[in-house]
Amino acid sequence: MVIARTLLFRYKWSMSATNVLSTLILSGTVLGILDRFHPMRRMAMRWAFAFVAALVAGTTCRQLDVAGRFSGPDAWLQGHALWHVLTAASLGCTYLYYRSEVLRPPPALPPPS
Repeated sequence: MVIARTLLFRYKWSMSATNVLSTLILSGTVLGILDRFHPMRRMAMRWAFAFVAALVAGTTCRQLDVAGRFSGPDAWLQGHALWHVLTAASLGCTYLYYRSEVLRPPPALPPPS
């Protein structure tokens, strides 16, 4: 974890935010779908959908703000602030998604004959 944070801090400004966010959205979606088919555990998929929806909405606000089409710098609601709120919400949904894990009982063995 320390290495990943160090690398992000070092290379943060040289990475394309669009590529990083698209990769995060895609990987979250794919991993959520794969979790759905795990034979030994069950997760509340509503939190996975909420994670992806909040991140997509936040990314949209960010892109509109960067393009200057969200609001002016003196508006009470700004795209960058909304971006932070929605990405925080996506992290909260991720936490709730993993907290919703319930282990499924192993399949019952047939009775001995």
